[in-house]
Amino acid sequence: MPWSWVPPRRTPSRGTGRGRAALEGFLGTPLLLPEIVISLSVVQLVSMLGARGLIGPPLLVVAHALVGIPFVLRTVGVSLLAVNPVWERAARDLGASGWRAFTTVTLPLMRSGMFAGALFAFIVSFNNVELSLFLTSRDANTLPIRLLQYMEYQYSPALACVAVTSVAGICLVAGVASRFVRLTEFIHGGAK
Repeated sequence: MPWSWVPPRRTPSRGTGRGRAALEGFLGTPLLLPEIVISLSVVQLVSMLGARGLIGPPLLVVAHALVGIPFVLRTVGVSLLAVNPVWERAARDLGASGWRAFTTVTLPLMRSGMFAGALFAFIVSFNNVELSLFLTSRDANTLPIRLLQYMEYQYSPALACVAVTSVAGICLVAGVASRFVRLTEFIHGGAK
């Protein structure tokens, strides 16, 4: 009977811990909850802990990062599914350490998913005005809050300027992503 190579069974995940599903469910809850509920919950938690002095830029950054986690996890998970574990195992067989195999084989193959996740997280964070309203002080305003104030109290050409600049910036980021990160491979699920 001749020898034949059978590829390993592809599993949907790398780890198979017991609490993996519970952790994924917990980290994915910002996808299910409305932004206003998340914002009020964070303010209520800060109030219950008696840490109103924390309200400001550091807490705002942490809250926006927590809201962006599910988007990064989903896109990186999808890009990790496309990585064949045999490639990492081959690097290990050739003498690379686990960390070296990860950084030279797996990480470059996950690059497009990480970039897409960061882009999604930025867009969601930029649009989450409620969280910014509740977690900023009087003195520190973010760009979405400033735009909201312009729309409410005064109509100026600055709004149109910011809108055009935002669209131009998004087009620039998409062009850079298309050229260097190969974002189209992530979107279409293969080389295009």
